[in-house]
Amino acid sequence: MKQAKDIFFKYIGSNFHMTRDGIISTYKKFSVSKDQEQKWINEMFENGFLKVSSEDLHSVTSLGYLIEHHNKIDYFNRFIEKIERKIDRNTNKYNLLRFAETIFSLIENLTRFENKLNKDQIINGIYTTSRILKKAKEKALPPDFKNPDFELIDSNLTQEQYLNRKISELEYKIRLVKILE
Repeated sequence: MKQAKDIFFKYIGSNFHMTRDGIISTYKKFSVSKDQEQKWINEMFENGFLKVSSEDLHSVTSLGYLIEHHNKIDYFNRFIEKIERKIDRNTNKYNLLRFAETIFSLIENLTRFENKLNKDQIINGIYTTSRILKKAKEKALPPDFKNPDFELIDSNLTQEQYLNRKISELEYKIRLVKILE
């Protein structure tokens, strides 16, 4: 059963990803019950929430992906509260932007499903995203900061200009969101 759990965790419980990588038949041989898979999913979430930190961008984006992939809207508020608690004065501009993008992406994607975010969750998520973006706008990049995405963008911009443009773009998207009555 340990091998089945290892596979399940590696692929975050995604049959699609297991199939894509040709491992699904190996996993299916273990005949893991849906109940056991649900326990593992809950364990992944608890581990994910424990790992969230303002310095570890991957911990935040991974947990966001897990929420989206499993359509676990009941974890949405806990997720954004955890991010806000972990943000401190040392959280850099890039991570703040990525946290805001992750929350906003969840709002966009978790409103497309039958089991979707309610109005209060959307409003809470948008306000949180806006607060994080405000903090990001007030930050300057540390002189030694290296943006991992920077090589992929317009070379006429500095890293600071690029991040400020991304912040403005996300603020614009937020203004376009309509909350239905």
